[in-house]
Formats: sequence, structure tokens, C-alpha cells
Amino acid sequence: MQHKVFFKHLQTKPARAAVDFCNEGIVGLILSLTLLSPVAAQTTTLGVHTFSYHDRGYFNNVNTGIYLEHAGVTGGYYKNSLNKDSLYAGYTLKHALPTNPLFQSAAVMVGVVSGYRTRSYPHDYSLMAAASLKHDFNEQHGIRLSVLPTHRKSPANYVLHLSYEIKVK
Repeated sequence: MQHKVFFKHLQTKPARAAVDFCNEGIVGLILSLTLLSPVAAQTTTLGVHTFSYHDRGYFNNVNTGIYLEHAGVTGGYYKNSLNKDSLYAGYTLKHALPTNPLFQSAAVMVGVVSGYRTRSYPHDYSLMAAASLKHDFNEQHGIRLSVLPTHRKSPANYVLHLSYEIKVK
């Protein structure tokens, strides 16, 4: 009995915060270098995350954040549906749509995201995907409506998300 108590006092908590900060810092550095690239000013899209809608459950629907897309490479930050900070990186494929008054392009983004660790999902990173349609106000400004699938353990079936985009020239 005394032996068990001795070992119980020797246990320590793992230092997870330092490892998570390091990984997220690396993603932040990559995003910064992309923005500072000499070519980035000509072909970079700066996006602002705004609001989301979840079809079920009680989630944070104010998902503010920022992202960059340059030659398909996409990365950003947002306050996720669990009210935690998320960083993500991925690749976006875009396709112009036939002329119509509603949407001028469609896109699919796949990548990896942090910030969704829970008791029932004990992983630091998750796969992410989004399909979206973009409405252009003019050549530089537009809004993007995205549909994101959710994890099978989530009570929500899907998420609709709205973001604002500016082409940086």
C-alpha cells in the first residue's frame, strides 16, 4: 500500500503545450514567409473567416480568423466551433464557373487542422475538407460560402461557413 502511494507522487503531467506551440509556430512561420515572398503580392488571396452554421448541436458559430491562399497552398487560423484556436494548412483546387449572377468559381480544399482534441477525440491534428462557391463583388473582393463535413463523433452533420476574400496585388 505504501509502495503505491510513493509511485503516485512521482507521476508528472506531460509537457504538451510546448510541443503544440512549436508545431503551430512552424505553420505560422510558413504562412509569414508566403506573405513576404516577392511573388505573393501578385497572386495571394487574403481571407477573413466570419460566421458558421451547424445543423445540430451547441457550437461556437462566430469563427473569426484569417487565411492566405497562394498558388493553391492554403493556410490560416480561426477560433473553431469548440471555441479553441485552430491552425490549418492544405491545398485548394479552384475552377471557374460558367457566367452567372450568383457564383463565379468553385473550389475544394483538403488539409490538416489543429485544435479539435477532446476526451472522445484524443488527437492533436485532424484531416479537413471543404467545398465552396465564391461570389465576386469585383476583381479584388468577394465572399465564399463553404460546406465542411464533420467528424463522425460530432452531433452536427455539416457546417456552412462564410468568409470574405481580398486579392492582394
